[in-house]
Order: sequence, then C-alpha cells, then structure tokens
Amino acid sequence: MLIRRRGRTAALAFLDTVYAERMHDIRFVDREMESAAVDRWIRPFRNQGFSLADAVSFEIMRREGIRTAFALDRHFAAAGFDLLPE
Repeated sequence: MLIRRRGRTAALAFLDTVYAERMHDIRFVDREMESAAVDRWIRPFRNQGFSLADAVSFEIMRREGIRTAFALDRHFAAAGFDLLPE
C-alpha cells in the first residue's frame, strides 16, 4: 500500500527505518503461522477479500493481544481491530 501511495523510494526508506529501530519487533512467518492465518482469517471471511499478508498480520495481532493497528487498510477494521489513524 505504501508503495502505491508514496512510491518505492518512500517505502524503502520506511522499511530501512523499521529495520534499524530496535523498538520494532519483526516477526517471520513459518508454515504453522501461515496455516493458522488461512484457517482463521481467510476461509471464514471469504467475503472480505483478506490477503495472506492481512491474515498473517491479524493472526500475529490476535496471538499477541494487540487491538490497534497503524494501518490504512480497511480490512483491519473489518477483522475487528481498531485503526490509527482513525
């Protein structure tokens, strides 16, 4: 989404900042997480059009008890999460 809205240069600069900042907790997805995301978020919510990236994000947030997402994607609200910005 950031690439589409701001371009590759801005998106790469954002990623570089995220990777360099120690306060961010980066999670890598294994097969078990992917399967859980598909089974919990994609199959039951077929009418929402959630992407695999959405579903994995939702599953990580669910497991970690995170209720608020910094996102511009309406799918997070459709999945029941609060959005920033509102």
